[in-house]
Amino acid sequence: MDRDRDSDDDGAQHALTEEPENAARSHRSLGGPPSGFGWLQIVMRLIAPAAAALALVSVITNDTRLDADLALVAPGRAEPGSEIPLRALIYSGLNKPEGPALIHAGTRVELKAGDHKTLAQTVLRPGHGPSLEGALRIPSHASGALTLRAYAWAANERVEVERPLIIGAPIAVARAPRALGPLQQLAHGPIRTRPGAIAPSALTVRVAGGACVPEEPCELFVHIGTPAAVIEIAATPSITVEQAPAREPSSGVVGLRIRTHGPEADLELRAIGERAADAATGAASAVIAASRAVRLPIALGADAMQLEHAVLSAPAVPKLAMLGSSASGIADVFADDRWRSSATQRAGVLAPLRIAALEPGLYRVQMRRDPFESESAAVRTLYVRRPGESDGAVLRELAQRVVAHERTLPPDQRDAQRRQCRQRELVRAHDDRRLPARRAR
Repeated sequence: MDRDRDSDDDGAQHALTEEPENAARSHRSLGGPPSGFGWLQIVMRLIAPAAAALALVSVITNDTRLDADLALVAPGRAEPGSEIPLRALIYSGLNKPEGPALIHAGTRVELKAGDHKTLAQTVLRPGHGPSLEGALRIPSHASGALTLRAYAWAANERVEVERPLIIGAPIAVARAPRALGPLQQLAHGPIRTRPGAIAPSALTVRVAGGACVPEEPCELFVHIGTPAAVIEIAATPSITVEQAPAREPSSGVVGLRIRTHGPEADLELRAIGERAADAATGAASAVIAASRAVRLPIALGADAMQLEHAVLSAPAVPKLAMLGSSASGIADVFADDRWRSSATQRAGVLAPLRIAALEPGLYRVQMRRDPFESESAAVRTLYVRRPGESDGAVLRELAQRVVAHERTLPPDQRDAQRRQCRQRELVRAHDDRRLPARRAR
């Protein structure tokens, strides 16, 4: 995502400043003033500084100073026939002692060819911030280097900005971790098994969006191994359970919703299983077969969002809502790490995004309150399935994407749980190799 203001005036200014320097060097190489140097030249030298000072005073006290500015946010590349998102910020009151403010004003964006011919245009609508937003359809015959030019009227002053747009395959946006990570990192304690009970082989927790935001709903997903078990969350002062999993044995992934309080959150995960059958009666009783302490990641000051469904059928428009005290937020949609859409979304109400329907694929949604940056944005991932694509096919596709993405990461950034599992496998394999030797002795 770029927020640049480009101009072609730099080259002209360089040429204007370079030419007087060359002229001055040529004049000094003559060795002295030319013949005929008299009183007229002396008077002109005395008057010139005074005239320059008067001109400077006139510029400083001029009432026609620039009091507004316009910033255009747009992709740097686009494919022919595609639709690109646009956002704009209008600053008014640049000369006020308290500084400028953002305002809404009529803004038009035009796509210009090299011969200044207008290929496409659109009018931006008011959005969150206050900012302006919209989209522009690139003509299918467009090619080469074009220019996006935006115009606006602010405080009876016309302001405009332009930036280049290259027609070609988009470049993926590089993902970057937050500069300020969660106060806590996700950490699992050891699985404590009750003697004589049959415990599931796995109890692993993942947080939707990567971290919980204090006093906002937080979705958790628990992977339960085999055999199946009933999952319970023990309430603590730092956690309130809002939606518990069903009271029936499950194996696989189950979801639940909690709300965290304060800068730290720890929970106790319990697996209700069956005690081994009594030798005399043959009856089995339900007991807490295993438990595990989990420390949840907490993101202070971050935004939170609610996503109705993470898997949709094409063509699809996701429903989501901004959470928190803000009345609205900005939802940015990325397809294969490319900025696809941007729209304002109301807070507290699940509603469809005001974007074109999504085609099959994997998408990333970022919801933010700050119109200037996305450092504190809430992040969720959704998948739009193809017609006839089964649940198993969806899971395989997502698993392949996760593996492919993880292979691109440095070893120290890969999933800690996966590294721990691999280490346990290596230790077990090492012990298995040593076992025959021990027996031989």
